[in-house]
Amino acid sequence: MKKFLTIGLVLFLITGCFGEDEKIEVEVNDEPEEVEERAGETLNVPGDYETISLAIENADNGDTIVVEVGRYEEDLNFDGKNIKLTSSDPNNEEIVAETIIQGSGNGPVIRIDSGESSETVVTGFTITGGKYDYGAAINVGPLLSRTSPTISNNIFTENTAMYGGAIYLHESNAIIKNNQFIENIATMSGGAIYASSNASITIENNIFRNNHADLYGGAIFVTMSSPVISGNQFIENIAEVSDGAISVVGDEANPEIDDNEFTDNEPNDMSD
Repeated sequence: MKKFLTIGLVLFLITGCFGEDEKIEVEVNDEPEEVEERAGETLNVPGDYETISLAIENADNGDTIVVEVGRYEEDLNFDGKNIKLTSSDPNNEEIVAETIIQGSGNGPVIRIDSGESSETVVTGFTITGGKYDYGAAINVGPLLSRTSPTISNNIFTENTAMYGGAIYLHESNAIIKNNQFIENIATMSGGAIYASSNASITIENNIFRNNHADLYGGAIFVTMSSPVISGNQFIENIAEVSDGAISVVGDEANPEIDDNEFTDNEPNDMSD
């Protein structure tokens, strides 16, 4: 009862103090309320989910999937989700070597081909056993353009593709850094990496060793793209036709190549 009496008194005072023609100005804040962004959750494999695939299926944008040491025999698809996939310690070489994603040999080990943003991360794994036409370890594109993950602190070994034995990039702004590419094979070009179709990527501080291409680019093949390739080591990579380390083909290819080390690549490091 007290509440109703108080409201009535306030209304009486307002209507009594102002005439019919007088207006009351009320300041209204029409700006939308700030909604706190959802903090990403951590999903543990195999603690919370037995497989990496199941963890990805249950993850939302912004989540982190942490994978413990072990061999995981599965093919993965990020399916458009902007998530971080990481081993328990990407900076520990022993953990990286012992946290293995083993592909089935029936496609790329990891698909990141549905427009994933730069918030998407793959870090701290040994990725092996992929077999596919385009990027046997990680296929970035070409279903949707500007798929742009960060790929770091991984070991790519014994993957085989026609183009890009380890990674194929199509219309991407991906960052590829601090990885090791060892003994990957392209039956055409780009023993480790194939960059095409406006792939403005960054390839820095990686080690390329003993990768092989049947045609061009024992380690890296670039066409119609402008990647930055810097601070890498190219050691004993082989291309059967030309450019054991880096092959650049076409007038529309304008890479920035700087501060790399070349050792015993065959038949040459790169063309002038």
